[in-house]
This record gives sequence, structure tokens and C-alpha cells, in this order.
Amino acid sequence: LQRCWLMAYQKTKGRGVYVQPVGMPNLRGFSDMANAINGLSDLTSSIGTDIRKQEYNDMLIIAEQDGRTAGVRYNDKNELVPLVDTTYASAMNAFGTSEQKGLQAAFRKSAIDTYAAALTLDARSSANNALVRSPTDPDSIVGAANAYLEKLQSELDPDAFSAVAPRVNIEFATAANQARAGRIKQARED
Repeated sequence: LQRCWLMAYQKTKGRGVYVQPVGMPNLRGFSDMANAINGLSDLTSSIGTDIRKQEYNDMLIIAEQDGRTAGVRYNDKNELVPLVDTTYASAMNAFGTSEQKGLQAAFRKSAIDTYAAALTLDARSSANNALVRSPTDPDSIVGAANAYLEKLQSELDPDAFSAVAPRVNIEFATAANQARAGRIKQARED
């Protein structure tokens, strides 16, 4: 019994098990998983970008509509009120400063274009009134045009004035040409 016990607890006397690594374990599953997660993050980012672009486009449409509304206002005498403020407060709801600037620009352009269209009608009316007052005097119509433009220049900011001045000039030039034609007609009759 004692002998069995000694045998069971004796050293291996030179015998051993050698372990030699033969390469890396197969981690292909991990790289496939990482590629799948990367693809999922790209897809999620793409969806988020598309949603953000759509929201920005919707905000641009609203800014243009608000600009058209703000561009034309009339007072209690039914006179066109000068466009003096072209800031868009709702632009602060945009995501970044470049988007805020884009919304401001869209609002401003829409407001100025709408104001210019309404002012063209007002200038045409003023030019026709000047033509009725002096149908054969183009110089008085040119004087009325200069007074009209000076008044606008004092009321509007430079960008808005530069957008509306050519339209006003066209309307008064048309009336002045009609007055020249009236002067020639009167000279022929005389």
C-alpha cells in the first residue's frame, strides 16, 4: 500500500507535454461582426443626414413663404410700407450657423423680391399720375422719378434699394417716353 502511494505521487521524471502555438486563432467572426456594425453605423448616419436635409428644406420653404408675407405690408392709408427689416428670427431653430445663414438669405431674398414686385406696381401708379399731371413734359416726370428714388433710398437698406431701383427707373422712363411722344405730337399739331 505504501508502494502504491509513492507511485501515485512520484514526479514524472523527464516526461512533459510541450505546447507550441501554430498561429492565431480564427477571428474571422469578429471582423465580420465589426464590418456589420460599421455598415450599420453608415446606414444610420445616412438616414440621419437625409432626415436633417429634409428638415432643412422644409425650413427653407417656410422661410421663403414668411419672406413673401413680410415683403409686402400696407399701412392704414393703403400705402406700401418700406421694407426695413429683413432678419428672420426663426432661423435660430436651424442646426448650425451655415444653415441659419442659408435660412436668413432665403428669407431676405424672398422678402426683397416680393417688395420689389409690389413697389413696381406702386412706381407704375406714381409714374402714370405724373404723366397725367404733365402729359407733354418729360422733365417733370424725370423730376418725379428722382424724388421717388431719393425717398426710397432714404428708407431702404442698400441691398433692397439696389434691387428695386431698376424697376422704378423702368416705370418712370416709360412714362417719360410717353410724355416725349405727347410733346412731339403736340408740336406737330401746333
